[in-house]
This record gives sequence, C-alpha cells and structure tokens, in this order.
Amino acid sequence: MACTDDGRYIEPYYFPIDDLKDGLVYEYRHPQFDSVPPFYNYYRIIKKRDTTSERRKALTYLVGMQYNYKFEPQQLTVEERISNGMLLTKSIVYQPDSTGKQQSMPMEIEVGSVFPFEVRDSGGVFVYNVMWKEVSDSTKFTRLIRNRSYAGDTDYLYKEKQYDAVKINVREKVESFDEGFVEHSFDGHEIYAKGIGLVYYRKEVTPDLILEYELVDRYPMTELEAKFEKKRVETAIGD
Repeated sequence: MACTDDGRYIEPYYFPIDDLKDGLVYEYRHPQFDSVPPFYNYYRIIKKRDTTSERRKALTYLVGMQYNYKFEPQQLTVEERISNGMLLTKSIVYQPDSTGKQQSMPMEIEVGSVFPFEVRDSGGVFVYNVMWKEVSDSTKFTRLIRNRSYAGDTDYLYKEKQYDAVKINVREKVESFDEGFVEHSFDGHEIYAKGIGLVYYRKEVTPDLILEYELVDRYPMTELEAKFEKKRVETAIGD
C-alpha cells in the first residue's frame, strides 16, 4: 500500500479505533427489503507490544467477527494498522460440514491490503487477495480477488445526521474449483463515513441481482446477545 506525494488522507473514514476499545456491533440491513436477512459485524481493537522490535513499539489490531441472522459465525478477520493502511494478517471462514455443524477453515492471505490511508484522485489500485478450501473436500477451493480504488468525496445520511464520507470503487473476481474451474467478476462500491467506517456497500452480481446493505445501528455486544436470546425464546415458544 504505497503512499503518494499528492495524496488524500482518508484514515479518519475507516472504523474509529478509539471508539472500539470495548467493542461495537455494526448491524447491516438491505435499504429497501425487510425480507433480506441482516448480518452483524462485531469489531474490537486489541493493542500489543512488539517484542521482536528493539523499540518494543505498540501494535494495533482490528479484530472483526461477522455473524448471520441466526447468530452463526461467518468469518473472523484480524487487521493490523500499519503506517499507510490496514493490512489483513489473519482470516478464518466458517462453513457447515455434512452434519450442518459450523467448522473453521483458515484463509490463505496472498495479498492483504484492506484499506489505504492515503489515496489519489488520479488512480491507484489496492489489492486484496485470499483463498480458502472447502471443509468437506480440500481439493475444492475459492479465491477472492478484490481491487479497491478511491472514487472521490461524498456525504452520507446516517440516523438523520449528515456525515462527510468517501466512496471506494470495488472490482471483484471470484475463482472457484469444484469439478471444474469457474470465475465470476463483479463491480460495486463502498461508502465510508468519517468517524464511523463502512456505512453502505453495493455489488452488482448480475444485472438482475444486486447485493446492497446499509448500516442501520451500532451497539455493544450485550445488546446483540439480548436480541438473539429473545429470538431463541420466541422460536422455542413457537415450536
């Protein structure tokens, strides 16, 4: 993630490190259709001392866990804050096995650029490239190549308040091998609001299939746990 001489500094638009010491849940929903299931990302900052460095400098990590609407883990990520951006250092995807039980599968990080702190209007692509295998068959794999580029400043309305924001264009290619090699490419964009982080994203899978989510709320993990406990009880009563 190379810095530039005439760059635009956008670190304040990524997830706010100072607000995540105790952890926060980001709840995302479809902006139009309630029938589309929501998902939840829990973010927390962890700081450690680098014992391998003579200066014993502090290291800052953003740990994220994504849950689906059933409160099942979907993906764990660990990003390290370096001088010019956020770098993916660990990622685990959770997949159901033949019995339906969630199993963890570590991802292989080939290129780990998650979010740049300095960008240019004139261009520059930041590459994210990971690969993982299927739990049930290690000969089957999926590779995700995600290229991000700065698309300019914008603004965003969140909870009736206007925020300064930046727009990031995203181009993705998914390669998979399962009794044959298949690849698909998608275009989309993300919006990051200053002091909040990711507030919106859109992905055009096909002309007729568009994935779209917006941030609707942020709250402590205890509130998410209470939501799912209430849902569990209601489901048990219904059964």
